Amino acid sequence: MRAVAKKSSSLLLLAVLVVFAIISALPGDVSQIRLGPLSLLWWWGGVLGPLIAVLAALVGAGARDEPSAE
Repeated sequence: MRAVAKKSSSLLLLAVLVVFAIISALPGDVSQIRLGPLSLLWWWGGVLGPLIAVLAALVGAGARDEPSAE
């Protein structure tokens, strides 16, 4: 179970970076769409991305702390 949790958290962290790159590369300044006073790219890069990264790291760390059933 540890290997699965470690691999999935690593893939999730990579996905956070990939989504940021995709949002910034969208045509027509889609990344500049405003949600409240801030742009979509800022919300992802400054709020949602780091929050997801921290949660993924905590889930991965929690899975590694479980004692083995051997």
